[in-house]
Amino acid sequence: MYTLREHFFGTTIIRDADGANIPEDLQNGDYLEFLKWEAEGGKIKLEKKPEKDYKAKRAELYAPIQDQLDMLYDDMTTGSTTWIDHVAAVRAAVPKP
Repeated sequence: MYTLREHFFGTTIIRDADGANIPEDLQNGDYLEFLKWEAEGGKIKLEKKPEKDYKAKRAELYAPIQDQLDMLYDDMTTGSTTWIDHVAAVRAAVPKP
């Protein structure tokens, strides 16, 4: 049997018998064996990707570092609060547990 493991970068085929990762490569005998097993009616288990922690969720919301540096420079030279407002909005959207 095989399991499809979801993760942040896509999915991985895992052979349940030994836990081996099977690359999706038609030159790979293990992958061809998986395709044959699936074509013959094998049922694939789906393992959901783990929940992202608050740091990963925040990282998706923060502006790119170049943009944040521009915000900081503008804040320092004009007295605005763009950067701190941005950080506060992200932290409010994804509070630390």
